[in-house]
Amino acid sequence: MKRDTVKYAHGLKRIWVHMSFKVKYCHPIFDIREVREACQQIMLEVADTYGVEIKYIGFDNNHLHFIPDLGNYSEPYLKRLFKGTTGRKLLQQFKWLKQKYFWGSGLWGRQYYCYGIGSDMRVLSKYVQKQKFFTAMHNPEQKSLLEYHPVYWPVVFYTIKMKND
Repeated sequence: MKRDTVKYAHGLKRIWVHMSFKVKYCHPIFDIREVREACQQIMLEVADTYGVEIKYIGFDNNHLHFIPDLGNYSEPYLKRLFKGTTGRKLLQQFKWLKQKYFWGSGLWGRQYYCYGIGSDMRVLSKYVQKQKFFTAMHNPEQKSLLEYHPVYWPVVFYTIKMKND
């Protein structure tokens, strides 16, 4: 089996995680195309600046999912990096968002989700692709799952039959 690892100064590793951030007060700000596209652009700029590889980004109306490689960073550091930068820059760029929805507070809620993917990325990548607005990093023109594939992703259940001894 071929391993997908990255070489660092003193070792090899690749740790893909699924991260999700929810907008404070659950406001549906990502239904607004300009806000969603600006957030995606900021996410990619942060990733480029800090050398973080992002496999997928998906938006629903009030939250964001993405799959980054932790690289040399800890999970809490990446959370602060992405939440802090995107929140600050989005509220600077769209001043009306803060006035209309956030009443002087920040963009993101305190909660977040982070889960290690392991060696099989297929299941989680399909979940991120099912978000209302999805972009594959290899195809930035794609904006939704329907543009990616016209059928829904089937859920397959496997049954293992045990032999009686």
